[in-house]
Amino acid sequence: LEEYRKIPFFLLADSAYANSTHVVTTYEIAEADKDVVVSKLNRKLAGMRYSVECAFGVAKSRWRVLAKPIETSRTNLEDVPTLVSAVCILHNFVIDKNDGVWDARAEARRRAFYFANYLTLTNEEACPDSQTSQEKNKKCDLQLDEISGFG
Repeated sequence: LEEYRKIPFFLLADSAYANSTHVVTTYEIAEADKDVVVSKLNRKLAGMRYSVECAFGVAKSRWRVLAKPIETSRTNLEDVPTLVSAVCILHNFVIDKNDGVWDARAEARRRAFYFANYLTLTNEEACPDSQTSQEKNKKCDLQLDEISGFG
């Protein structure tokens, strides 16, 4: 366990960036093809980076503060990790609540549907006010599934 504490924190980036003390990049394909060990390491690094990119893609679509570059000055640069951590905590909280507030697949379908036919979902017949939010979401999801071909 003590040996792992000696490994410094670093950012994982693709080969478009330069290696540095705090940035570790994947190898260029030509470099990786020369050595089996380097090739395996490259695949592992790329796989880890891909998972992180996907996670940030989901977070960016939900939390608009991440959708553009974080505006900061040198004096408050240390606030950026706190902001990202707060977004991650809120995101996980919403997922853990499992109350239908955040479902990536349903959200994507809803957005596509709203652009195509907003009035159908807001129509009183489609989702009457007497229904609970959960009932409305379920009914609207069924409508979206039928229209988008997922049902």
